[in-house]
Amino acid sequence: MIFKLPYLTPGLNGKDGLIRQHFHSAGKSKDRITWDIRAQRPAGVKPISAPVRVIYTRYTSHLMDWDNACASFKHIGDALQSAGVLADDSPEVITEFIPRQVKCKMKERRTEIEIELLKS
Repeated sequence: MIFKLPYLTPGLNGKDGLIRQHFHSAGKSKDRITWDIRAQRPAGVKPISAPVRVIYTRYTSHLMDWDNACASFKHIGDALQSAGVLADDSPEVITEFIPRQVKCKMKERRTEIEIELLKS
């Protein structure tokens, strides 16, 4: 299952970074991502509670340090749970998390989240 967002989410630093984000702004950001994911979720799919691998790819014109890039998944992980894709965003469900960054032109910036069921 692949979800595509036509934007990037903020990392820890910067004027809109997670460490400076007011809880009201964070809530609005999570709501937007939740609705974007919900719109792409196949109908009738129940939240996944089995172990999954999440491949998180940022197509960006400016590469981030890995701690910032991984932190930018925070609202997306919460939104995957709120949108009913994952039962939880805990390590019991997301057992593998693979962050990737692909350098691209400014107009090509986007985010892709690929979720793969792992065999138990």
